[in-house]
Amino acid sequence: MMEDGETFELDLTILLNKREVFWRLKNHRYFQQVAIDPLGGLCWTNGEDISPNKMLDYVYKKSGILNFSEPE
Repeated sequence: MMEDGETFELDLTILLNKREVFWRLKNHRYFQQVAIDPLGGLCWTNGEDISPNKMLDYVYKKSGILNFSEPE
């Protein structure tokens, strides 16, 4: 959820399949260890992170002002 109460869902499938550095995130238990870093990005214990700006590339469902279409 964003500071303004807006919510969205991410589809990280492309990222996980395309970028080898994110291989640990394919493990469900490890993926669930996600935290929000001080800048608002996603981070995991072994250093994987996704910046807030980059997260917008993976939004597929959003409620609020902007509308993104679901992936085909």
